[in-house]
Amino acid sequence: MIVTVLLSVFLSVLVVCGLAFGFYLYIDGQSHRR
Repeated sequence: MIVTVLLSVFLSVLVVCGLAFGFYLYIDGQSHRR
């Protein structure tokens, strides 16, 4: 149903945002490390 599609889309967006945020934090930490 439509609810299942919305839930799957929401979960996929949440996972992508989480991965992007984690990758950003990893790059930021690497750049500040001397």
